[in-house]
Amino acid sequence: MNEIPIILLAAGESKRMGEPKQLLTWGNKTLIEHQIHTLIETGNPLIVVLGSHSDKIIPIIQKKQVSIVINERWRNGMGSSVSTGVSFAWEKYPQAEGVLIVLIDQPLVLSSHYRNLKAAFIPGKKQILASRAKDRWLGVPALFDAFYFDELIELDGDEGARGIIKKYDSQVIPIDADEQLEDMDNQESYFQMQRRSSN
Repeated sequence: MNEIPIILLAAGESKRMGEPKQLLTWGNKTLIEHQIHTLIETGNPLIVVLGSHSDKIIPIIQKKQVSIVINERWRNGMGSSVSTGVSFAWEKYPQAEGVLIVLIDQPLVLSSHYRNLKAAFIPGKKQILASRAKDRWLGVPALFDAFYFDELIELDGDEGARGIIKKYDSQVIPIDADEQLEDMDNQESYFQMQRRSSN
């Protein structure tokens, strides 16, 4: 049994984008379908956290090999989605040795990077495997040892899991992701990332 479920955070309103990020076109799929396809390739169980626009998203993904959980508190920020996802993961996979937290708006991250995070993980060592960007900042995708589940479940603000990465910096192992970690925040960044992905 695979003991590291993946949590895809896809509950946001996408206010700056002006339309749901989850349903943006990416290749010949929606963005959320692309992310699900990439994550399923890892072989890990996948949990998708939805909130805003869930009524439009569920019909598109409900037949896929994922568990869907609704964050009723999505307006509180990303922390509430982390909390919802980790709570669900701990209940469904009580023997989980860790969780891998992933964002909907990082579609340039390859399945090979997720496998690199998993390969470096040693259960029971209080590790946090964090992705390191080209400019050296650390963040998600990140794999958290089960030691951190209680604190992840207590999150409820805008910051998400990055605060825990900062708090326990001595436990963090950086895994280079270079230019894969670009975030999609607005229409301009969306079109730029589309162009990069097609090159």
